[in-house]
Amino acid sequence: MDIDFLYIAGDKLHLKLAGAPYRIIGSEFGEATQARMLQIQRRNIFRNQSTMANRVPPQMLKQMEEQANTPTPVKLSSVCCDDRGKIYYSLNVGDVGGLFTLDKDRIKEKRLYHGSEFLIQHLHVHEREELIACTTQQKDGTANIAIMPIDGARPNDITEGDSIDLAPYWLPGINKALVYQSAGIARNPQGFAINRSPFRIEKLDFDAGDISCLAEDENYDFLEPQMTADGALYYIRRPYSNQRQQTSFWSVIKDILLLPLRLANTVYQILNFFAVTFTGKPLMKVGEAQPSEEQKMQVWGDLIDLQKLPKNKNLKEGDVPALVPNSWQLICRTADGTEKALADGVLYYDVATDGSIIYTNGNRIYSLANSTAKPEKLLDHQLVEHLAIAIKL
Repeated sequence: MDIDFLYIAGDKLHLKLAGAPYRIIGSEFGEATQARMLQIQRRNIFRNQSTMANRVPPQMLKQMEEQANTPTPVKLSSVCCDDRGKIYYSLNVGDVGGLFTLDKDRIKEKRLYHGSEFLIQHLHVHEREELIACTTQQKDGTANIAIMPIDGARPNDITEGDSIDLAPYWLPGINKALVYQSAGIARNPQGFAINRSPFRIEKLDFDAGDISCLAEDENYDFLEPQMTADGALYYIRRPYSNQRQQTSFWSVIKDILLLPLRLANTVYQILNFFAVTFTGKPLMKVGEAQPSEEQKMQVWGDLIDLQKLPKNKNLKEGDVPALVPNSWQLICRTADGTEKALADGVLYYDVATDGSIIYTNGNRIYSLANSTAKPEKLLDHQLVEHLAIAIKL
């Protein structure tokens, strides 16, 4: 299938044109901000070394110096393309986030907004109103839907409250309306978030001035909603996981039995810390430590340990392992309410105006010519975090 698309993998933005290898698109702002933060870190550690030289062990000073020489990563968080082929993307470097676009040659970067109040994600451009819808991720764990003009300005929140509102998508046509996913946050008496409700799909109609629910189920999360001109609603459906831990009788017994071992391990770790700090050597050397390769991704409002997700064990020849289980399904609900599962093991997807679809399981990108076609492999790439169809210039 002849299709151009963009995707984010390994915190980098990739452009894949049909018949050509992918190209990585760098960010001048991201690289400059990263270099500036590294200079500040090194300057601060030089000051700290001068004042702490006689107060802390040399091994600790060495560890502080190594940390100061570690660059803050540049993380691409979202990408989209308007109907003229112009690319928009968001990124963050530490607490600093921004929204950017590329010129017609897809080379020179233009900054539309940057700041440290919130992080910007999930971009989508209105085809007529010249507005960008996005998510503003707040520092208290909430997320709002916001809009801003395409020529740049501070995003203006249009939803608020103790909720997680993500993935806005403008409805095609002359009406000014969008769909998005939303979940409420449950907090304990101390104000800490302990759970969230299942994600439902809501529609915000600017002309009517109201919000309506299009899809919800207490057993499922409905993610990344998109709607086409014929009224079909697309979304990812995954089983809802209650994040609040339920204490059982057997877990209490287990904790009691393991208490002496955990206490002994705590004492050992404290003594080992002081040994490494003051002598540079651990209490015991039991062989070469193997670095752990944790695979964690921020996926639709949750930090997910990918190694703990159930995997599909019935792989066919030529298949690649998906990052998510087959229970994550891409659903199409037509205007008459008929639902159909188009693909299994879907992490992200995008729908073109002609009805063609691209989607990824996290390690491979596929295309569907339409809602009844069979998937066609486009590209293999590990840890794909986001993707979007690129309109041809």
